[in-house]
Amino acid sequence: MTAKEYLLQVRKIDCLIREKREEIEQINDLLRVHGVSYEKVPSDNHGTDKMQKLILKKIELEDELREKMIDLLTQKREIMNTVDLLERPEEIEVIYARYFRYKKWEEIAEQMGYEERQIYRIHGYALLNLNTILRMSVNVSI
Repeated sequence: MTAKEYLLQVRKIDCLIREKREEIEQINDLLRVHGVSYEKVPSDNHGTDKMQKLILKKIELEDELREKMIDLLTQKREIMNTVDLLERPEEIEVIYARYFRYKKWEEIAEQMGYEERQIYRIHGYALLNLNTILRMSVNVSI
């Protein structure tokens, strides 16, 4: 896995979490339309099967979301620890801005007081150095 692929994992998990949240919100909307609170499941059997299924689906999705969030936080921490091994603060700053805060190149350049092409260069060196760190950590763990 390249350094860039390694860093892009965070965005992928963020997208999955966002999708789960939207799915839960859609179920909440359905439950609100029918005037049902998911905390209170009606005791009669007239039409409650669908509501109970929706409520159970919502609970299941919320559990999945919690698991994904734990995964995200764990992976983010692991990636942050790897990025922290870079020696140049400029490289660390560019990587955090781009991959953790999703800033555009021009925003990063403005924030750091550099030309955009300098940011590309710093980013390139950071990826090379991260590739080296990742290769070393794979060799150590084997």
